[in-house]
Amino acid sequence: MNRWTINRLTILLILSCQTLFAQSEQVEYAKPKIAIIIDDLGNQYTYGEQIINQSLVQTVAVMPQRTYTFELSKLAYTTNKDVIVHMPMDNNGRFPMGKLGLSVDYDKNETFATLEMAFAENPYATGLNNHTGSFYTEHAKNMSWVIEYLKRNNKFFIDSRTSSKSQGVIQSKKQKLAWAGRHVFLDNKKDFDSLMTQWNQALKIANNNQEVIIIGHPYPETIAFLKQLNKTELMLQFEFVKASELLNRI
Repeated sequence: MNRWTINRLTILLILSCQTLFAQSEQVEYAKPKIAIIIDDLGNQYTYGEQIINQSLVQTVAVMPQRTYTFELSKLAYTTNKDVIVHMPMDNNGRFPMGKLGLSVDYDKNETFATLEMAFAENPYATGLNNHTGSFYTEHAKNMSWVIEYLKRNNKFFIDSRTSSKSQGVIQSKKQKLAWAGRHVFLDNKKDFDSLMTQWNQALKIANNNQEVIIIGHPYPETIAFLKQLNKTELMLQFEFVKASELLNRI
């Protein structure tokens, strides 16, 4: 092999390596995805507005028939956030659900009518998750009606998982409805150390599973906590998405 042939081979090898390197640079790193859902919006405008303006929060769950249900839903929609109905459902303590909620004593027609009222006043809502519901979600028949309504109306379901016996995901799979489920409650305890513990747990799940759904509430402590996070650093490591982007479409 003469020197000219060797030089040609060397040049071709260098060019090939440069091409492969350029191609590898073009492949973006797939960041783990985080969806933060803030529940219980509708009762208080100021805190709701502050939550909607949080850049990491891309989904808000608004309660039906509250003072600011429509206003906050519209604000979230105009800022390109996911809006879902935060539907009160029977809890194990059978405490009052408020102005509009689902009881296990309702038949199918009453269930549909209640859901219809909730969505009628919130035209921006594309899905639903449960408020409380530790008792209601355990009832397969009742949950099958909820899922059937959502399926008919092209809405999705997110199980807040207030009960380990929830039938929500099971019924969603049966009826082939787009669904997702909560992984971490952020603020069951509102002190900073507890919030940070739950946040770190969520980040761990995100890194392991490539996605995580966090549920929080519009508490002053939660708002302050989210403000203190280093958003620039977090956005380099994670992608903060709408809950609708993490649905299991069966």
